[in-house]
Amino acid sequence: MLNKKKVISVLITTMILVGSFGAFSYGNTISKTLEAWYGTVRIIVDGENVTHKVEPFIVDGTTYIPLRVVAETFNKNVEWNPSTSTATITDDLTQVDDYYQSEILKRDVEIMSLKSKIKRLEDDLEKIEEEESVDLDDLEDDLNDDFDEYRDVEFDINLDGDEDEVEVEIEVDLDDYKREWDDLSESRIESYLQDIVDEILDVYEDADIEGVIIDTDEDEDLIEFTVTKRGNVDIEERYEDIDISDLEEDLDDEYNDYFRNIDLYIELDGDEDDIEFIIDIDYDKFEDEWEDLSDNDIEELMADIYNDIEDELRKDAEIEGYVYDYINKENLAKYYLRSGGREVFTRY
Repeated sequence: MLNKKKVISVLITTMILVGSFGAFSYGNTISKTLEAWYGTVRIIVDGENVTHKVEPFIVDGTTYIPLRVVAETFNKNVEWNPSTSTATITDDLTQVDDYYQSEILKRDVEIMSLKSKIKRLEDDLEKIEEEESVDLDDLEDDLNDDFDEYRDVEFDINLDGDEDEVEVEIEVDLDDYKREWDDLSESRIESYLQDIVDEILDVYEDADIEGVIIDTDEDEDLIEFTVTKRGNVDIEERYEDIDISDLEEDLDDEYNDYFRNIDLYIELDGDEDDIEFIIDIDYDKFEDEWEDLSDNDIEELMADIYNDIEDELRKDAEIEGYVYDYINKENLAKYYLRSGGREVFTRY
């Protein structure tokens, strides 16, 4: 229960400061007699009882508490000027600085804790990646386990490079598998290579891949391939073992009646690396028809045969052609390409 006490001549303008400041000058202030109630009024801030030694009191239903108690609770300084009866409230920079220093320290501790957690997570991730990563040699073994045989042809797969660039070398011995290899269409070979490339990209998804299939018997390239940005195999060139006699027969069939009024016979001499084509003609029989032909007519004939042979052989094969009078045993024309690709034609 509140105890009722009388307070006489308390200044209205300074009531809230009762018990907070020292003596002050009354000046020309007005005095009144008030009825104040003291008792169990307490000041609680954040759960802490900060009731000052100067008791709060109630006047006309309004509770008055010491200003200094309130100010210092919120880290403020209070200064009293008795000559002007003025209370000045300012920030207590010392307490503010201590507060922020404390907060900074807390944040530093939190940051150090987070950095420690990040480091542990990075270490764990690195261990997981090391466990999941596949060494190039291991991948090579896996590929040989899965793709060492295709359509009755045995292959040996070798990998070189790193996770950014992988070179694939696939060996086959055509001394043992010539017939089976020849039976493989380009689409089947491409499908076989695509399966190998897909498995490599499963491990090294950003790798640039290129490769070759090699005949270990002749130490010659059979297939060269690259892989597009979309991961698709692109066969750049397929080298075939050419039967020169079959090619000769095909050319003879195609060009025998190239000039409708002149019989031509095509012969080939050499191999797939260095070859001559000879266009045989009976000059005595077709002299008039031959002489009626322009240089351009003859050059076009020889260029067509040259290109057909080049399409069947390796791009770097040496090819040279002649028109030959087999009755008088004389050359009538010659055709070849220089290293720079310029045509050289001579009519005798």
